[in-house]
Amino acid sequence: MSKTNVYTLVATALLGVLLYVVLQFARKVPTKPITTSVMAEPAGLPVGGQSDLLAILAARGIDAQRAIAESVDWRQARGFLDSDRVFGVADDDAPGRIYETLEFATLESMSEGGDLAATQTLAARILLEDPFASLELYSIAANQGSVFAMLKIGALRETFANIALDTYRADPAYLGKLSELRSKNSRGSLKMEAFAYVAAAIRDGGIAIVDQDLLNWIQRMARELPPAELAPACELSANLFLKISAARRRRGLSQITTEPPPVFFGIPNLQEQLPCRSTGHSIIWLLDLSRCSVIQVDHADGETPDLYICQN
Repeated sequence: MSKTNVYTLVATALLGVLLYVVLQFARKVPTKPITTSVMAEPAGLPVGGQSDLLAILAARGIDAQRAIAESVDWRQARGFLDSDRVFGVADDDAPGRIYETLEFATLESMSEGGDLAATQTLAARILLEDPFASLELYSIAANQGSVFAMLKIGALRETFANIALDTYRADPAYLGKLSELRSKNSRGSLKMEAFAYVAAAIRDGGIAIVDQDLLNWIQRMARELPPAELAPACELSANLFLKISAARRRRGLSQITTEPPPVFFGIPNLQEQLPCRSTGHSIIWLLDLSRCSVIQVDHADGETPDLYICQN
């Protein structure tokens, strides 16, 4: 193996490590948000797995299996394809695992047909080989309806902003693409764009997609932005949301999510904890929570989210 190839492998391995650190939020069950017109119920119910959740729903006369299945479908339709212990999605049954077994040509054909899971799988498969092409594929997946892909774009852009990637100078083509990506951003830094994509994802998926790791991530990104870039980043996130919504409309897809999943966990007082509150471009969502009731629970992971039960 040539010295150039060795340096390229080292650089892409570093990219992989950085992404692993940034993307830990994506592997956890969501936690909780704030709402306006919800009906409070008794607190302190334990939720350690699907059986606990089934019992809570069944005690309220809800078709628990159906509610959970529809909630899983809601998340998967937005690109969240991993296993989920509480919602009963096993590793072997997770759509992400199933797509990983498909041939590259099959995934390409499915992606061209509008399958966001296939597009995401392709993006993940080529990430270390060509992270720039991976970024483009995640952009396509976002336009196909994937909220998860928007988070991936934010993670990639934040990683590309890391100056550690400039250390490996043996591959001029790699550094040229990195420089081109950075220079395309005329409004600010790549970190600003990264923040904007993550905030746009939260505008898109709403409270039902935000867990504690994601909240910690966007808060940290906001702290690390230069003060002068926060307001433009918040404005950019709103514009990105509208741009991606328009791209989905052109594909004949639903532009904006208003229907919440039947069941989800949310972080208490979420909107009060999100950045952009004082910028004139607050991170808001359009989920209709008027038919939702909320129960405070003690999660097995040591968190204290609210459990939202939204009747259709």
